[in-house]
Amino acid sequence: MTQDTPRTWTPLDIAGVFILVITVYWFLNTVAGRLDYPYDLEWMEGGMLIHALRIQEGQGLYVIPTADFIPYIYPPLYPWLLAFLGDVVGLDYWLGRSVSVFGTLLALTSIIVGLRKEAVSWGISSLAGALFLSTYDDVGTFLDLTRADALMMGLMGWSIVFSRQRILWAAGLLCWLAFLAKHNAAIIGVPIALWLWRDYGARQAWTFGAWSALPALLSIGWLQFSTEGLFLTYLLDVPAHHPIVGYRFAWLSELEMATAVAIPLLVWMGWYGTSLWTRSRIRSIGWWIVLIGAIALSQTDINSFPKIAGSSKNGVIPFAVVLWVIALVVHCSRESLRGLIQSKPDSKSDGFWLWMSVTLLFFSALMRGHHGGFTNVLMPGLWVLCVTIPLGLYNSKLPHWLVVVLMMTQIYIGRWDVKGLTPTDADRAAGDDLVEMLSKEEGPVWAPHSPWLPVQAGHPATTHLIALWDIDHKQGPLVSYVEDIEHDVSTHRWPVVLSADKRLGFGVREHYRLRKTVRPSRNAFKPKVGWKVRPSYLYRPNKTTSASEGDSVPDTRQQ
Repeated sequence: MTQDTPRTWTPLDIAGVFILVITVYWFLNTVAGRLDYPYDLEWMEGGMLIHALRIQEGQGLYVIPTADFIPYIYPPLYPWLLAFLGDVVGLDYWLGRSVSVFGTLLALTSIIVGLRKEAVSWGISSLAGALFLSTYDDVGTFLDLTRADALMMGLMGWSIVFSRQRILWAAGLLCWLAFLAKHNAAIIGVPIALWLWRDYGARQAWTFGAWSALPALLSIGWLQFSTEGLFLTYLLDVPAHHPIVGYRFAWLSELEMATAVAIPLLVWMGWYGTSLWTRSRIRSIGWWIVLIGAIALSQTDINSFPKIAGSSKNGVIPFAVVLWVIALVVHCSRESLRGLIQSKPDSKSDGFWLWMSVTLLFFSALMRGHHGGFTNVLMPGLWVLCVTIPLGLYNSKLPHWLVVVLMMTQIYIGRWDVKGLTPTDADRAAGDDLVEMLSKEEGPVWAPHSPWLPVQAGHPATTHLIALWDIDHKQGPLVSYVEDIEHDVSTHRWPVVLSADKRLGFGVREHYRLRKTVRPSRNAFKPKVGWKVRPSYLYRPNKTTSASEGDSVPDTRQQ
């Protein structure tokens, strides 16, 4: 079991809690200016609302791709929850964002409680929670968006904390729910089960597995059966055909995570390198070389390095980074492998957090490297860094006041521009004008970059562009269905197409003509994060290219 936590409060504890309160206030103040904004803060928010709307209407999520709907490559918990709550309070952006704020607060409290259970002081535990909030901008502000990431992180965080305390039924169920929010969360079950097996025996590991893997397998089986096998097609087979962007996986993701916690991380790594000197001067010198090399790499443009295989589309892996990663892996293996394999009473905490860190950092990097991966996927890696760095600093020989100062400084540096992330009156007015304009148009309307706008204007929902892009990859399991949508374009299924990009493709330029530009003035109505696309071009059918109703494209799909 973990040590008893200290009960005596000190001025450093009071200072840490005070900074946490200020940071939470800063976060909630930002949320207050964004929560009820009735349009996309990030371009995929509206698509998530369409998922929930389909559930409310009794339609399936994992269905054959059509112009009406193609699902995101995520599990269903988040839209299920939105649909259920939306039946009570109404389905809108504010509801999805509220769920995400709740998930963020769950993740925040899991960090504080997790560190307190490791006997870390209230002050540093509170600062660790504030440090996580300070990554708000680093994770693309997904802590309060209508997306599943924050809910997943809250469930995952508490699953990890409960597993460390061996409250296995709660840890297992929360791991399962985190998987249903975003399936990559399931990976935490591996280090948890291995750690339990090593330190507490096979029975404990199997108990956790029974509470997590069993309900997960049952839910997968039910979803597979009810969707005729399409659930795992969307979750696994579709993304398996997406390329990996090498430099984002092996360089950029590590840089982004390290930058978000740079000051305490660098000090901890420096202290660790110095402490190695008494045990092995060669390893200490090697550690410093790796650290200095990593800092140098962070300041150098990636294009300066020789490249290992790749292409301009799929990305590249710098040779220097490969050497750095190999050196770091070799060092960590020599330092930690023996402790991981052997069962030592005093290594339970170190072993647990080491395994969890390696797992979450690797998979955050892998998801960032996935084609189209945005900074929101770094959230698990940053969460675990916000636990392990304060834990390492607290257990070091550094003065606690210095640790507090380091973390306060990083939190201050991590503050974000509230004004730049908050919608303006001009944004709202531009959205209102577009909805009013669309309400007067004959439907259906295809607005692939912002499909919730037609729904707000009283038209049927249509598919989101990112979902269409997901299936539009060579040799992908559903790529042949793209032809159906191209056929819908050629036969002018939509009297109006509202696009944010003249390069939309799928035959729009050949079969539709640009009627007018509807782009709002200046920068109004741009999403506040992610791809800054906004509806700008209104297209009407080009009658000279209209296909007859009897025309069709050959159906090459396997029956």
